[in-house]
Formats: sequence, C-alpha cells, structure tokens
Amino acid sequence: MSENQQQVKVSKVGRKFAVGYQMVGERTKEDWINVISKYRESILEVYFAIPGDMSGRAPAGLTLEAKTTEEKRATFLADLDRFKAMGVSGVLLFNSACYGVKTQSKELLEHVGNSLEEVGKHIDLKAVTTLHPGIAEFVRKNFPDIKVRSSVTMQIGTIPQMEAVAEQFDGFYLHRDFNRDLEHIKTVRAWCDAHGKTLHLLANSGCLYQCPYHIIHMGYTAHCEDTMRMPSIYDDSRPSPCCDVYMFPDNIPVLLQNTWIRPEDLHKVSGYFETVKLATRISPRIQDIVKGYCEGEWHGNLLSMFEMDYSTLSCVPKIMNDKFPDDWFERTMHCDRHCESCGYCKKVFAQVSEKADDMEKEG
Repeated sequence: MSENQQQVKVSKVGRKFAVGYQMVGERTKEDWINVISKYRESILEVYFAIPGDMSGRAPAGLTLEAKTTEEKRATFLADLDRFKAMGVSGVLLFNSACYGVKTQSKELLEHVGNSLEEVGKHIDLKAVTTLHPGIAEFVRKNFPDIKVRSSVTMQIGTIPQMEAVAEQFDGFYLHRDFNRDLEHIKTVRAWCDAHGKTLHLLANSGCLYQCPYHIIHMGYTAHCEDTMRMPSIYDDSRPSPCCDVYMFPDNIPVLLQNTWIRPEDLHKVSGYFETVKLATRISPRIQDIVKGYCEGEWHGNLLSMFEMDYSTLSCVPKIMNDKFPDDWFERTMHCDRHCESCGYCKKVFAQVSEKADDMEKEG
C-alpha cells in the first residue's frame, strides 16, 4: 500500500482547512499535491501568491535560484491545474504590507485583474485575500463572483473595525490576538452572520501576542525578494527581530502566551469559522503540520506545528504536546491576559518543556 493510500484519521474540524502553497524543493522535498491528496477529506482550499509578486511571506519559488521566474510560473500554474483536478479551491493573495511606489497606481490594479484572469483558468478561484482597500474595491466591482477577505495582517478583530470596512470585504481573518477569547469569537461571529460576512481563523501562527515587531517585519517581508539578497543585520540563529525575545531564559514561557491553538483543541472553536487557515508557506514541516491538524493530534514538539518554527532556535527547549494539562483549553480560552499577575503559563511551561540536556539523557 502506497503512502497516499494509507488510512488517515479525519479531523473533527471537518473539511475546513486552507493550506498555503509551496513549490517542490523550496524548503522540503514534499510535493504539496501528494500531501493534500492524503488529507483531501479535510482540506477545502489552497492559498497562494503568484511567483514574483510581493506578499506577506517569501514569494513562491524564491529559494529555487536555478529556475527563472518564467519556469517558476509554469510550475505554479501546472500545480494549480492539479489542485483543480482534485476539487480543491484556490485563494489568491494580494496581502503584501507594502507595494512601494505602485501602492496607489492603476498599474497595480491592472496587474491584479490580469492575475485573476490567468489564475482563474487553472483553478476554481474562490476568494482573494488582501489588506489593500483599493484592491478589495477593484475585485468586488470587477470580479463579483470572487469573494474578498481581509488579510490577518490587517489585524481586524473587533466589530467597529469590521463595520468600518464592511463595504470592501466579504469576510475577515480574525486578528490572531483574539484566538484565545471564546466569548469574543462568539460575539464577532454573530455580527458576521447578521451582516452576511464570513469569519476565518489562522490556527498556527507562531507570532508573539501583541507583537511589537509586527509592522516592520511585514514591511521588509513584502520586499524580501530584494532584502534576502542583501547582507542582513540578522544571522540564521535569529531570523527575525521577534526571536530576540527568546534569547533571555526568563522570556521563553511567553511561547505559551501566544495565539496558536493546539491540534487537539481546534475542533472546540472551528465551528465559529468558515475556514481554518494553516500557515505552511515557509515551513519545512508541511506534512507534519497538515497531519497534526487534520488528524487532530500531535505527539511531539508543539513548536514544529507553527510558522515561524521556533524549534529551530537553539535557545528554545522542546514543548512536548502530550504533557499539556487537561485544563489548558478552558484556562486559555477564558483568559483575561493579565499575564504579569497570573503565572499559569509559566507553571505549564515547566511541565511541558524539555531542555537539551534532558533530551540527551532520554536518547
């Protein structure tokens, strides 16, 4: 029996997952189509930016320097044909935080229109995700069959924010900082239902809660095709400024205070969202992430489920998912976020973390 024919567990979440496209050979040898085929009963959408486009992550195929942009685009479009044959819908990303001098140009909107027409020939294009109001208005006016969703980078999480842009967007990716506020999620979903909007979740972001580096990080990520070819002020041990937080041992328990939801707990909140987005566009562990969330369990280092993957930092211990206490979901989903006076996450961290020397003894 081949790997693709093996029986897999079907998540309690149902067919709601959206996964981010990677080109074969970028950060893993895994073929996305094979991974999705294995878990197709759980996967509804694949989201992607066109190779060469600015985006909220590194452009598809960026690390494949031996290939030309034309070759990358040809591979990309062929992969979209394969997704379409599997019945997986597409979501096109125009979610760059900066388009430089083209930000308010007609040229940018012409590119958006041409891209939608081209991509639509190769996959059932269900939606566009953007944080650009001009792009949102353009798509809603000229491509009425394609839904427009706000990018999670817009940090829209409250009803007043949604009301402010309700004429531009059909749906919202909830601000990740509200991922662990169940009552707020219920309130926001009720508003979305009443106003004909959809609500979507990013489940496995590794970002800090209320990250102070978020804006500048998204700014240089938008231009990473150029910035990655220049000498960087950061080395491989600290790939982004937020990693500096974990260089100090007393800060490391903050990992548990962030916005991710464990695979085992996701089904308890997924019913409030149309889709559950899994961050996978720059992860070397795409099969592990899909397996963990689609099967609803993960027996290993929880950090490898996230993007960014903090398991690559030498200063950070493993966070063993099987060791979390039974009250974790209830405590964190009704948390008032007064971390300075609580101590619960620090207590749990001591229970679930394994230092390098501990792991060596076990091995």
